[in-house]
Amino acid sequence: GETAPSGEVHPPTQAGHGPPAAHKETASTESDHGDTTTHEPPSVQATASHPAAHDKKRHTVHAAPKVPERPKGVLCGALPPKRITWKSKQGPLTLVGTVVIGPGTELNIGAGTEIKVGGFDSCPDSGSTATNGRSIALVVRGGKLRLDGSARKPIRFVVATAGTGYLWNGIRVERALRDDDARLRWIELSRATKGVSFLAGAGSLEHAVVEDCGIGVASLLGASPTISHSVIARSGITAIASNRSATRIVSSLVMDGGDGIRFDGVGLSSISTSCFWGQSGTEIVRGPVGVGSWKGDSVPDRFGNWNRDPVLRGSATHERKLAEARKAMETQPWWKPRRPPEDPVGSGRWSLSPYSPLIDKGETRFCSDTDGTKCDIGLWGGR
Repeated sequence: GETAPSGEVHPPTQAGHGPPAAHKETASTESDHGDTTTHEPPSVQATASHPAAHDKKRHTVHAAPKVPERPKGVLCGALPPKRITWKSKQGPLTLVGTVVIGPGTELNIGAGTEIKVGGFDSCPDSGSTATNGRSIALVVRGGKLRLDGSARKPIRFVVATAGTGYLWNGIRVERALRDDDARLRWIELSRATKGVSFLAGAGSLEHAVVEDCGIGVASLLGASPTISHSVIARSGITAIASNRSATRIVSSLVMDGGDGIRFDGVGLSSISTSCFWGQSGTEIVRGPVGVGSWKGDSVPDRFGNWNRDPVLRGSATHERKLAEARKAMETQPWWKPRRPPEDPVGSGRWSLSPYSPLIDKGETRFCSDTDGTKCDIGLWGGR
């Protein structure tokens, strides 16, 4: 039957038989004795003889199926249209299926949060359209995503299942109107087919480490993201893929893996004060005119981009240079200071050695390191 706005259910109307039976007029005939007999249609007679059944039929409302409640700290499917905030003290978050941040939804994740990613999509109402099972992604589709990690407490995405290769689909930002609608700051992620994808919109990736992905960052369909002070390392295909987009790359470090950056149509893209090192393929493929026009490893191109060893702290080059410096100090006159140079800002495996050529070589406008010196290239440059 058809459901009326009030929730009542009426029998269907048969073609060629006028209105429903409940509204048909009764037929009257006069008997031989002059009294009048009323003949009601069978449907009316049945209803009159069974009023309880009629009431039950009229007032039955079919409720929409309920979406099962998620355990605390578990995300999958479309998030409700409200502001959602998660802090590290609440424990880790777990993605058991593709999560969609739609219109009216704002997801804010605080510094130090660990986000566990399942290897297979087990969400009954997942936002994924893929059928390969390994389809988990964090998708921004009309809503807002703020990943606000910090230098000492980055937000880490950890694949929570054993396996090899690329085990999830990363972060996908679709048609964001402003950089602030998808602000990804001080994050670490790995082992995704595409680490972070921007489609036909804006977004910002700052102080991020994207490792061991098929493609580190993809900028597609006219997207215009800004990638700054980030490290993209060991990408199987290419660190950055820009397809007819306005990708802006500033003071970032692209290391190892396949190609550095592949362009399919330059658009309004720009690369400045960044460093490329260790690619098995080509550093910059079909890039903007003049980018990558360095000669040797001692002079950058005209946009301040380098093709040389960044000399990270703890690397073999760092240890060699430190040993050379200590040996030289032994022969110095007694009045000269006998101590190695101070380490620049930063710690951990992506921090620069004091012998790095990238110190103070980052962007020059409106940028300084936390110690007040000029911007360095790499993860720890800027603020």
